[in-house]
Amino acid sequence: MRRRDVPRALLVSAAAGGTVVIADRVEAQTCTAPCYARSAAEISAGVTPSNTVYEPGNVLRYGTNTTPGVTDMWAALQAACTQCSQAGGAPVFVPAGTYLVTSTVSITSPAQAIRIIGAGMNIAVIVKNGDSDLFNFTASGIVQVPPMFLVEGLRIGCSTAMTVGAAFNFTDSGVIPSISMKDIFIINAGSEAVSKAWMSVALTRAEDRALFGLGAQ
Repeated sequence: MRRRDVPRALLVSAAAGGTVVIADRVEAQTCTAPCYARSAAEISAGVTPSNTVYEPGNVLRYGTNTTPGVTDMWAALQAACTQCSQAGGAPVFVPAGTYLVTSTVSITSPAQAIRIIGAGMNIAVIVKNGDSDLFNFTASGIVQVPPMFLVEGLRIGCSTAMTVGAAFNFTDSGVIPSISMKDIFIINAGSEAVSKAWMSVALTRAEDRALFGLGAQ
């Protein structure tokens, strides 16, 4: 929690007569309550929130969506996911609004299950710009029950042609991803050409694709 020091003057009668001014200091908050202190998971991940009015995990805690759909919110979404991947990290929450993302959000070897929860499929919208994955999830040797990756309540689109990028790309080594998705709508934002990979979940290993009933990608 960001604070600033405020001096306070205490007037004390001196034994020899007269008045002595003793400097003392107290701390006052600089943000409007509620303020949420930097969490242990954020500290562990090296993530510093920019707006502590929002709770840990809220995308707006890590960046301001100044012009929805125009301001690049990649860094904020990445920060939210990075803290979530730490032990005790908060679930990622995407409030109502449109969020432009220009780079891939990478999640590598998380210490716990990743949960990304949107405010609703029709009101929480992520738009990917640039032909690359939106989410790239890499795990090795992890078995998670409940699911290691849970996402719900989002609309996901793209503002450029997508020929190689996937909305969700799971790259695993010796691990079968445990995935749960609910109320997710993946579309192209306009008339952009999109590949089958963008409109589906991409799994790296053939064994995993067969398990989830997916064909060649």
